Amino acid sequence: TPDFFAEGQGWQWVRWAQMAEAGTLEEEWRRQVTADEALAERRAAGSIRSAQEILDGSIPSYASEADYDVAAARTQPWIRAAGSVAGKLGIPVNSRIAVHPDGLYPTVRVPPDHIVKFYGPWRHGLGTMEAELAALQLISRNAEIKAPRLVGHGTLDADWSYLVMSVVRGRPLAEVRDELETSDMTRVARWLGAFVRQLRALSLDGVETERPTRYFVDTITRRHADLGQILSDGAVLPHRLLEQVDAWKPSLEQLGPLDTPVLVHADLHAGHVFGDDINGRFMPTGVIDLNRARLGHRLYELGPVWCWLFRGDGSLLSHFLDEAAYPERSGQDFPKIALAWCL
Repeated sequence: TPDFFAEGQGWQWVRWAQMAEAGTLEEEWRRQVTADEALAERRAAGSIRSAQEILDGSIPSYASEADYDVAAARTQPWIRAAGSVAGKLGIPVNSRIAVHPDGLYPTVRVPPDHIVKFYGPWRHGLGTMEAELAALQLISRNAEIKAPRLVGHGTLDADWSYLVMSVVRGRPLAEVRDELETSDMTRVARWLGAFVRQLRALSLDGVETERPTRYFVDTITRRHADLGQILSDGAVLPHRLLEQVDAWKPSLEQLGPLDTPVLVHADLHAGHVFGDDINGRFMPTGVIDLNRARLGHRLYELGPVWCWLFRGDGSLLSHFLDEAAYPERSGQDFPKIALAWCL
């Protein structure tokens, strides 16, 4: 009964006894118990997990891409899964392990030196993982390239795979871009030009190139044919210029041989270029995030560099091109060819 306990004691039991006297106990019981159907739905969405799943660091199966996108921005289950991966590789884990919340593929930093990145059935995860793994393996052929180094890779289960990489130290250029002097950005532009020159110099000996090259050629052929519509859908150009695109654009042959591939990063924006403040100057330390890297034409790099990183600054682009040393630059039609690749 409600008066069985002394005042201030057994409050929860007292409450249940009071509800029993009031006839509301069954209603409260139904409110607190989760039905089997609701439990299954929440498990499918990844919002609740069994104790065993928590302990073994597994990742749930998400019911939809929307559920995955919500989960990708959370800390769990990614921190537990990263701890499990680190344990397999003998990497010490401390309390400062943290999720990087931005990105399509959950990324966890295991201080001080490692990054664990997860890929699953959503957002083309497993195909993206294969591409990033191949790029990291290629980059390992040149120790001078300032990019993450592959530490390990594997699978957690039938749905989820992971890559473990070294950390690129510093801060993303995007965090300090607006505070930098022109001389700092000039330094970045020239450094980045040298970076892409190193990428394209990598030997492709022993690399399967036929399938990725065919995919690249097919993609560019399709985009070339649909360029006007693509630009219209993206509201990239005013209408008066859109009307001239089809007559203006170079032919596929003029764009250059598409079947002689090199490694391109393909996503060189300010969030992927890192650097340190050394004596008041921003000094580049490396480039991250190779999940869009591919085998393709060397000028494919120009779009994000010119538009997003240099914000259309012709002087910075010129410094970049000086170091990138593209052989096409000596051609009379290079400005047109370069703009076509950017578009």
